[in-house]
Amino acid sequence: MFQWSSLFSRRSTPAPRNRSRLHIEQLEGRALPSGFGSLVPAGSVGQVVTDLGHISADMQSLTRAAGTSATTDVTKVQTDLTKLVADTLTGSTAAAATDFATLSGDEATLLKDVASTSTAGAAFRAVASLQKDVLALTANVAGLGLGPVGKLNHGFGPAEEFHEHSTGHEHEHGEGDDDDDGGAGLGQSAVIGDVLAVRSQLQSLVKSLGSRITPTVANDITVVRTALGSVVKDVLSGTSPTQDLTNLSNALTTLTGDVGKIAGTGGTVAGILKNLNTEITQLTSDVTTVANSAQTALNRVEADVAALESTLGTGLSSTAQTDVKALDAALTTLANDVKASTATVNDVTGVLTSELQLISDLAPPLSSGTQQSLSQLAADLLGLAPALSL
Repeated sequence: MFQWSSLFSRRSTPAPRNRSRLHIEQLEGRALPSGFGSLVPAGSVGQVVTDLGHISADMQSLTRAAGTSATTDVTKVQTDLTKLVADTLTGSTAAAATDFATLSGDEATLLKDVASTSTAGAAFRAVASLQKDVLALTANVAGLGLGPVGKLNHGFGPAEEFHEHSTGHEHEHGEGDDDDDGGAGLGQSAVIGDVLAVRSQLQSLVKSLGSRITPTVANDITVVRTALGSVVKDVLSGTSPTQDLTNLSNALTTLTGDVGKIAGTGGTVAGILKNLNTEITQLTSDVTTVANSAQTALNRVEADVAALESTLGTGLSSTAQTDVKALDAALTTLANDVKASTATVNDVTGVLTSELQLISDLAPPLSSGTQQSLSQLAADLLGLAPALSL
């Protein structure tokens, strides 16, 4: 299930916490960790998150425009986009270039398939905007100056320098886009910041090891980066990240052990490894919070239904009792699908429809407690929909 709209929606959310990060300062020509300030500037992370928000809006517009005539094409574009973003954020530059080519080909196929429909123009605008925003994301991530993590020369010497410059792209959303560019909230901003911070620490490790890096350690860094990309894809696609978070932690343990076998690494490398462990621990916490957002919202809906039924009591007509059973059944279906990450708009609509039918069959006037419970249930159903990317 595609999760972009839940991760990068235009809702008003709390400001990200001001968590101190390590940044890079120069000492004798080397990049070293420092406890002062931020490794990845907050403003830069904010721009990346904004780009992802624009991409989310583009995908929503494209999905609406494609309708039922190109659902397979839309799924392919979504899959391509998820891989492209994961590879871009984690520094897999060559893979990201291939991803972009694949995405472009599937977008072309989609446009051909909707060419004869009444929404062909809207699909064209959505694809054009998506291409523009993907390129902006690529440029802004490259503009952070992090480089491709673990890209080494053939002698396993110092990392190759890699810098690209931002295109200065200014986003101008057109028809069908959300007016509010308020960006992402606490969860999504934190996850993106964590991913970029882990990537930065890996790059610092490569630079600090320099010519002492071994083929084994180079491979370990690639494994960590790959595991990091898998976590990003899990978050974007709504898949449980538990196994990939475990894989990431295990990969870091292996990397730490193999780096420890290199003589003369000193306190700088030890400090980077400590920072890397801290960032991955924080990433695990933030990813888990985002991954659990749908379940948290569902818990509120379940509590609302329980409160409503308690307020209604037992003196209901047979018709209203049937409505309550239908509401319970719809809620059970929704809960099961949320757990399986397969919930759809039909699940949420089923609960709301059951609530509305119950309201129509209750004997008026409704008590203030019943009215309050019904209002809260409707509000929390609305809150659940974005968490399910609906």
